[in-house]
Amino acid sequence: MSAANLYTIHCRSNLHAGAGDQSFGIIDKHVQRDPTTRLPTIFSSSLKGSLREKASAVFTAQAPGKEDPRIVEIFGSDNAKGAAKSLRQGAVYLSDAYLLGLPIRSTDQLFYVATCPELLADFLATAAKAVAAENLTQLQKFMDQLKGNFPEEGKPLANYPAQLSKVYLEDLAAARLELDAAALSPLLGPRVALLHVNDFARLAEDLPTVARNRLDNGISENLWYEEIVARETRFYCTVGEAPGGLPNSTALQQLDTLIKANSSRVQIGANATIGYGQTVWTKLQQDD
Repeated sequence: MSAANLYTIHCRSNLHAGAGDQSFGIIDKHVQRDPTTRLPTIFSSSLKGSLREKASAVFTAQAPGKEDPRIVEIFGSDNAKGAAKSLRQGAVYLSDAYLLGLPIRSTDQLFYVATCPELLADFLATAAKAVAAENLTQLQKFMDQLKGNFPEEGKPLANYPAQLSKVYLEDLAAARLELDAAALSPLLGPRVALLHVNDFARLAEDLPTVARNRLDNGISENLWYEEIVARETRFYCTVGEAPGGLPNSTALQQLDTLIKANSSRVQIGANATIGYGQTVWTKLQQDD
């Protein structure tokens, strides 16, 4: 099996990776969504473009107007406007970034990060292909214990402090999660909520929207509404060796070095100049 790394992606600001489709509803610009689950996602093409842009800043080219050879090895030829005389495939592949958790407003500590057992099971199945088994023991144990304690629809679970009598997540009264959620903290943070899959799907469908405006001499010329993925959302993606890549390639290690540069921050999607798309990537411990 080809080598692969698994990364979690922590949104440190709002993010808009646009779907690019035309909308005739109230919302003009939608975020990317998985075509099967309809959950927010970040397509691999967006991830690749964002990492390539970071690489152009981190890897300094030796000759003016030419890309650093490491960029070409990792991502392949840059065929902007069909200018490349010969095309070269990149040595790595990136999966789409799949949703792991969404922030949900709360009467305790402002928000929790919500997920559902189905997403955790999908994450665990993906992680098993890239992460050392001993590093998944605690998460597997948590999932095994959770099987008899799945949240019911309309009745979320949250690991709020025992001294609190009741906590609301949006308009839902949450019961206290009695299981130790320490295995989820590296993935979702210290405050975790577990929702029934139907409740989570509704949360993911009703994403925040912001009004954007273009002013010309103080006069509104164009008002539109844009859907966003809120800060504190968590995704994960797999980065691996591309089939048919060059033998003895170090591209996977070079990409990991690139990701870790600048405090592992990667800007994804649109509106970078107003602070959107700031994410932090964390690699899960890999089996050697």
